[in-house]
Amino acid sequence: MSRFPAAEDGERCTSCFELTFEEAACRSCGWDGTRDPSEEGTLPPGTILRDDFMLGRTLGQGGFGITYLAWDLRLNRRRAIKEYFPRGVATRGKNGTQVSLISGQTELYTEGIQRYLDEARLLAQFETHDCIVSPLTFFELNGTAYLVMEYLEGETLRSYVMRQGGRIPYPHALHFLYPVIDALGAIHRAGITHRDVTPHNVFL
Repeated sequence: MSRFPAAEDGERCTSCFELTFEEAACRSCGWDGTRDPSEEGTLPPGTILRDDFMLGRTLGQGGFGITYLAWDLRLNRRRAIKEYFPRGVATRGKNGTQVSLISGQTELYTEGIQRYLDEARLLAQFETHDCIVSPLTFFELNGTAYLVMEYLEGETLRSYVMRQGGRIPYPHALHFLYPVIDALGAIHRAGITHRDVTPHNVFL
């Protein structure tokens, strides 16, 4: 079972990085070293990237990538790392880290990864905006690219609305959307279009 050794006061769970790991499972997240079948194709907890970051659990998967919780091995703090992994174009063996391409998709993948890195460079210019999470760094490895982001505690707007019974009052909606509109205005003025603003990716 994977453990995280670099903690003076205990061992960190390689899924959530809390100091709650015991012999059977983590007291914080319940992880016992068994991977969820739905995470097939993702990198397993404990994977080290560039000797700088250790990956934890998968935070989410979308059409173009996978987001992991990660531990910054140099600064000893949590990060979120996005891996470029376009569905239907890229694949990976069960025990592998290297990204492989589906036959005939090389050109599409190459163009996509370049756009991914260009997007990271564009987002970096908004590092002082309170409502835009910009990359701390990015790098290429394993035949793909990774964006290292600040890890934020909270929940999505979708999750919040569902907890409120599927509806929220109009003033509450405006309270959440004004900062989103301000952020969109900033990126639009820079010539960038988001195209994917949904309650699922608005983070509170």
